[in-house]
Amino acid sequence: MELLATYDPYVIFSLCTSFALTFCVIVLYLMRDPHAVPPRHLARTVWCAGCHRSARVDFVEWVETGMVRRSVQQCSLLSAGSRCDAACRYQD
Repeated sequence: MELLATYDPYVIFSLCTSFALTFCVIVLYLMRDPHAVPPRHLARTVWCAGCHRSARVDFVEWVETGMVRRSVQQCSLLSAGSRCDAACRYQD
């Protein structure tokens, strides 16, 4: 007990706080997604079930919590302002 009395309590508090913050940084570093990839653009010819024709479709593909997601950017069967049900997103 005499050894602890020789140290200033503010020094002990600041050391404990710095260790706790360092531990938090380490935990946040370990929680990162090591397989994160930037979104990529791809174009494919797929079968459109709604129109019963093949179409040239431009996708944006990204990974979100381990799942691959795709969004239709442009379809050769649709006019500029229309939307589709995007059922062709995951056809390969």
